[in-house]
Order: sequence, then structure tokens, then C-alpha cells
Amino acid sequence: MFLRLVFLLILPILYSAAQAASICHVGETAYFRCSFSGKTVVLCGASDKDTGGKRFQYRIYKRGKTEMQYPSSPRASESQFLQSSILLAHGGEIRVSFSIAEYKYILYESWDTRSPSLGGIYVVRNGKLLQQYQCDDYADPNASLLESGIKKLLQQEEYVDFYASGNAG
Repeated sequence: MFLRLVFLLILPILYSAAQAASICHVGETAYFRCSFSGKTVVLCGASDKDTGGKRFQYRIYKRGKTEMQYPSSPRASESQFLQSSILLAHGGEIRVSFSIAEYKYILYESWDTRSPSLGGIYVVRNGKLLQQYQCDDYADPNASLLESGIKKLLQQEEYVDFYASGNAG
């Protein structure tokens, strides 16, 4: 009975890990993975044989089905994605962003030497923070913006502190 209970408690975790591993296609690397509100969000990347650079695609899955992917073609160049970061006394934050019309999506990973890393997504419209989604389970070292070295792969943009600038929703 105890083993059955342990199995039932571990099964959702194993399913989530298997689902996340299958979200990025063969030959792709998961640079970011986040789950919240029954959704799994990933940023997958792979080498582009034509340009020698990287190509990236942002995907949202719910119950194993694709809800959104950007760009629609995985052949898009890395210039559609930008990165920014800030270092603080005990940690910092690294971000990867992309825009669709007047909306900007910002994937973030914050770390502090005194606590576990946090990840999430900011949704910004016309420079104003509309929504912040925090990951339920951001602790995957195999899909970490900081650990992946993505800073070296993307063009840099200015880091904006939404809360200090008064642009928080």
C-alpha cells in the first residue's frame, strides 16, 4: 500500500519530466522550461546549418497539445530573440525576450545565493507590465537560461526594471 501511494505521488512528476523532454524536438536544446496553471512553456534552440547560428522557438503546451509557438517556422533566426541581464549583490536576473505586435514576452530566471532560482514570464504591452507568471517548478538545470550560455548566442537589449520604473501593471 505504501509503495502504491509513493508511486501515485511520483507519477505526475515523472509524467511532467517526460513531457518536458519531448517538447523540444530531436537535435534541439531546451534553454528554458517552466510550468504554471497546467501549461508547460519552453524555449528550444538548435543549430541552423545554413547560417551557422542558432534558431529558436518558443512553445506553450497544455495537456500535451501545442497552444502556441513562436515563430511559426522553426527556421527563424536568433535575431527575433534578445537577451538582457543584471547582476546584483547576491545574484541577478537573465532574460530572453521576443515581441509579437505590441506585446513583448520576457522569459526570466532570477537567482540569489541565499535562495533557490526562480523563473517565469513577464508579458508587457507598450512598455507596461501586464502580467507576470511565476513557474511552479523552476529548478531544471538542463533548461536554465543562466546555465545554458544563451547570453553568448543572442543580441543584447537594455535591461528594464518594471517595478523601479513605475511600469508595473
